[in-house]
Amino acid sequence: MSEWALFAGKETSMSVQVEQKSYEMPPREGFTVTHFITVANIERSARYYEKVFGSRILSLGDNKGASGHIQIANIWLIVNVGGGPTPDKPPCNCRRHTSNMRRR
Repeated sequence: MSEWALFAGKETSMSVQVEQKSYEMPPREGFTVTHFITVANIERSARYYEKVFGSRILSLGDNKGASGHIQIANIWLIVNVGGGPTPDKPPCNCRRHTSNMRRR
């Protein structure tokens, strides 16, 4: 099963037009870039990318911890609030950067 099928639950195609170019997800040719961003607030971040970059909000996540998904041309932004360790990665924490964090 493709990653697209895992995300959407079925094989479908979405398209968005940016200026004179039209983009489909998944693309018929070329490639797609996916970038994960840890944020404090999924909806606020999604609205920012929508307003500033003209992105298309595909989902805003849910209260059970699902991530938000945003499309900007052929780029997927996955936005999530992060979280603590998981059974497969017990020493790892995913959290957003704050101004009081120091480099070590």
